[in-house]
Amino acid sequence: MRRKATAGALALLLAAPAGAAADDDWRFQVTPYLWGAGSKAEIRPRAGGPTFESDMSFGDIFDRLDGAFFLTASARYKRFVVSGDLTWVSLSDDGSITGVLPVPVSVKGDLTQTSQTLTAGYSVAAQPKGALDIVGGLRAWQIDASASAEARIAPSYALGASTSRGLSWVDPIVGVRGRYEFAPDWSVIGYADVGGYDGRTTWQAFATLNYRISDAFYVSAGYRHMALDYDDGDTRLDLELGGPIIGATLRF
Repeated sequence: MRRKATAGALALLLAAPAGAAADDDWRFQVTPYLWGAGSKAEIRPRAGGPTFESDMSFGDIFDRLDGAFFLTASARYKRFVVSGDLTWVSLSDDGSITGVLPVPVSVKGDLTQTSQTLTAGYSVAAQPKGALDIVGGLRAWQIDASASAEARIAPSYALGASTSRGLSWVDPIVGVRGRYEFAPDWSVIGYADVGGYDGRTTWQAFATLNYRISDAFYVSAGYRHMALDYDDGDTRLDLELGGPIIGATLRF
């Protein structure tokens, strides 16, 4: 079946349908999804000082979650494909420290993390029941963190301090994506990429099981893992995110 569209689209990788005709002109997909990720992080200052380590389950993250948004999309023209993925998470936590001063010290921290991936590629193998794509592109990261502490010495007097830092950069990546329809209405997708530049390494991999409800609507479930190794000469950051994903795809 031929479909024509006048607008470009960003592309969902999560639940790409199986069985599309090889001679379609344009095919578009959009998939909002949920990612129940846990995280492991380690920050090591190069100039000395304490190393920060964090190991949080999805439940720990959910308790601190202020907001999150995940979206992936794709546009295909015959064997050519353009795809994009956006993840955005905002976390905050607060508490108090006792024993350092005669009065409790209130502390609060905020963290916002955004990753954006854009790739273009070509299907080196395309059959009615499956395809294999080779892709290349860019992944942009934005990480903003802030922390504050306050000790109320008297009802009208308080001592406080705050700090914040933002990091942003873009890395080149290369990847591979495969899709296979193993039964009517059922397919599997696997994807992996790796990249980095100037002391940084990033990679991700995911796999999903997809079910076709109609020609225009699919649902999927699977697992996704993303990792980052960042070194700017002053600070070393190791970050891993991993957990189940579920998504719903609209195809047009």
